[in-house]
Amino acid sequence: MEKNLVLYHGTLRANALQIIKEQNFIIKDDIENKLFLGTGAYFYLNKEDALEWNNRTIIKQGKRKIFPSFIELKNKYSIVCAICNVNEENLLDLDNRNDVLKYKLILEKIKKVVDPYIDLNCKNQLSIIINYLYKQGLISDVFVILKTFLYPINKIYGISIPKKIVCVKNTKVLKNYTEVFITKNEYENIKLLYKWGE
Repeated sequence: MEKNLVLYHGTLRANALQIIKEQNFIIKDDIENKLFLGTGAYFYLNKEDALEWNNRTIIKQGKRKIFPSFIELKNKYSIVCAICNVNEENLLDLDNRNDVLKYKLILEKIKKVVDPYIDLNCKNQLSIIINYLYKQGLISDVFVILKTFLYPINKIYGISIPKKIVCVKNTKVLKNYTEVFITKNEYENIKLLYKWGE
């Protein structure tokens, strides 16, 4: 059975325009195991998360704590939307009980080999293991991996926002790259979410 997903990727405006023009997404190899789910093209399931990624990137790069203006964000960054059509047998959803069990059974079959890669204190452990499994051809039939990660809003609130991250391993399942436009109101809502006591 085929699953159809609408995916959103935040990136520099120049990158977005190139992806849309060429209708192609180039995957960069995760050599240092720093990405959430290993090597792949990364997307979100909603545009607000992609918008927030763009916003956080500007703040991080500028080493500042204030939000960029809507015009600055719009001029520097953009959001690419893509349609993903993937068969369920080529999808690994690590929020789904059955898929988690499938993943666990793969690891148990090669436990002795995987053990040296397991470090409970390493925040990139999942990435390390997924990259290893791919290199060994053990999950090469998985084209898309999904998993929810928690992003803290503000330590004062003590709450986080769940964001479902989509890692596309085989970009042949992607098509119809288009640009998504964000309104000033949508941007102000993202800012409001993170402001405290203003």
